[in-house]
Amino acid sequence: MKNTLTILILLMVTGCATITRGVSQPIVFRLDPKEATCSVVQGAYREIGTISQGQNTLKVGKSKDDILVRCEAPGFAPKTLRVVSVPYGGILWLTDLATGAYWEYPGVINITLEK
Repeated sequence: MKNTLTILILLMVTGCATITRGVSQPIVFRLDPKEATCSVVQGAYREIGTISQGQNTLKVGKSKDDILVRCEAPGFAPKTLRVVSVPYGGILWLTDLATGAYWEYPGVINITLEK
């Protein structure tokens, strides 16, 4: 019984997604129009980067927190988009929760601004 409990505890704290998928991920933003620039904020308004046509990939830390993307371009209405993370996998590991690896954002996001 003691060995089984020890093995179970070790499995719970190991964190499968943390090891196999990492704690951060790249997100590719496809912007239209090409002149658009966007600020990217995660969680409690912590700015994590800026994207544009020339720099459209951003590496973000995995988290349960939503990402807000605020875009603007001359002659177009500004747009704010909320990117929501979803749980990765079906097993809840304590380490994965602590590191954020349990969550994942979409890998590609399309943003089109209206005139």
